Formats: sequence, C-alpha cells, structure tokens
Amino acid sequence: MQHAQADTTLASKNATYTEYWASGLSVLPINEAGYTSFKWGKVNEGWKPDADELFSWDLATDTGFAIVCGKYSDVIAIDVDDATPEQIAKLKKLLGETPCAKIGSKGITLFYKYNGERTQSWKKDVINKVELLSDKHLTTLPPSKHRSKPINYRWEGKPLIESVLDLPLLNADYDKIIISVFSIPAKIAEPTYKRDSYDVPPTYEEACRALYKCNPDCSNDEWVQIGMAFKSEVGDAGYSDFDKWSSGGKTYDKASIRSRWKSFTSRSITYGTLVYYAKQYGYQPPRSNATPVATIDPKEYTRIKLAHQAEKLEESEEIPKIVTNA
Repeated sequence: MQHAQADTTLASKNATYTEYWASGLSVLPINEAGYTSFKWGKVNEGWKPDADELFSWDLATDTGFAIVCGKYSDVIAIDVDDATPEQIAKLKKLLGETPCAKIGSKGITLFYKYNGERTQSWKKDVINKVELLSDKHLTTLPPSKHRSKPINYRWEGKPLIESVLDLPLLNADYDKIIISVFSIPAKIAEPTYKRDSYDVPPTYEEACRALYKCNPDCSNDEWVQIGMAFKSEVGDAGYSDFDKWSSGGKTYDKASIRSRWKSFTSRSITYGTLVYYAKQYGYQPPRSNATPVATIDPKEYTRIKLAHQAEKLEESEEIPKIVTNA
C-alpha cells in the first residue's frame, strides 16, 4: 500500500502501521499520554484492523506506536530501569544478545522472541528494576515521545521490524540472572492472617496499637511490609505515627522517611500482615462479645428437631391425617 507522507512524520521515520501488521507485529497508535484511543484488549480476542483503519493510522502524524507483547506479536520485552551501564551490559550478555533494543530516559528495553513467558517484575527496595512484558501488555516503540519526559525513544541496533526474524529466545534462567545482576534478596513469603470472625474491625487507634507493638529495628523487608500494611488500613493520615514509630529504630533516616512512605503502594499487603507481625511481639486483636455458634452432631440435631416437632403435634388441637397415617 502506498501512502504519500512527509518525511517528518512519525510513521515515515520508521515503519508504517500497515508494514508492522504485514510483518506479524500487532502495533497500535497511542496518544501523548501513552494510551490507545480504543479498547486495545479486543486484540486479545483475535481482532485485527482492516485496510481502512490501517490507512487512517498511517496518515496520522500526531500519534506514537505501541506493540502488543506476547503471543499477539510473538515478541516479549525486557524493560530495564534504574540500572548502571555495567548491569545493562551484563544483562545483555547473560540473557542473550539481541539485535534490537529501545533506549528511553533512564534505561533500556531488550526484545526477544516469545516462548510462552509470563509477565513478571523484579523489585529491590520497592523499586522496579526489571519488567518482563508479555501477553496483554503494551510497550512503546521509537520514535514515539516519552509520556513523561521531553524526549523521543530511539533504537539501539536494528529497528524491531527489521530484526523480528532474528530475535533470539530469552535465556531459560532469566529469573536467576536478573536476581543475580541486581542482587535482589530472595523473596520472603508474605505472611497470611485470616481475621477471626470475632475480631473487632480495627479503628485508627487500634491500628496504631498494633504498629507500636512491632519492633522498629526489624529487617528492611519486614519494615517495608509493616509500613505498607499500616498504610493500607489508615491511609496517608498514618504518616506521623509511622514516622514516630520508625524513629525508634537504629537505622532511622529522617531525610528519606517521607519518600519511603510515599513508595508504599502495594495493594496485596493488607492490614492482616501488620497483625501477623504485631502478634510476634504479644499483640492480641480485640474481640467482640459475640458468642460462637456451638457445633452439634448431625444425629443429635435430628433428634432435637424431631422432639420439637412432636411437641408441636401434641399442642395441636387436631392431628393432621398425614401424621396419623404415618
């Protein structure tokens, strides 16, 4: 398909949408904020743009590109942030040398052939270091603009459309490699706490009582989980108490406590985690005055039920025929 476009347009600086889709890459238009203008999830259902849609995208000059990763394009992306040049070089070597990479504002994205990998992320001190983008995830392609920086993405090596057939498979030990390169501590199994049905719902004061039962000199991982759990229950209103509790620790850093508090955004760590740790130091959640329902043997239950029915029959002025016949 031929399109008359100026050399200054985004599409002509690289491949057009038509060329991307013709090569098997599901590439969609995005706005300056990095979002598509439609529900791109329908691509997951096998939808493909028709010739008219591709033509309209190709003519647009104010949009960027984003590729649907995973099985939809047969491509995955390893997005690396906050890494030193030495760490990036080591990752490239150990994960598998790839002819195609994307350079952003503070990191690099490496492209590999899809081999069933699932989307995953690796964090250190609550900061994302690496993300593997696969099924149902987008990643922006050059020469699109960065959504939060006044720069354009650029290719390192060959553009994706020129190297798609040469992409290598990701090293099968990628998880171990990433953990090793960034010295990421082994994951601590998140403690689970099943709230007893007679626990009183926590108030702000009760959440603070649980917090102050914990030891501020605990490990950094435990300190982070306690902070996230406390914040999940009380919100930003709990900052002053968290700061006061933390100040009792030997490694307390007044200069960074506010930024660390802001970084507590996990939705998977809830109030139950705080209760779990607090219990290690003697905390007991308050209980209501509700009396537990006693358990009863099924045979005993049947006997009692029949006895009640018999009493009702005796009190009745007229015994139903069905009972007499029985």
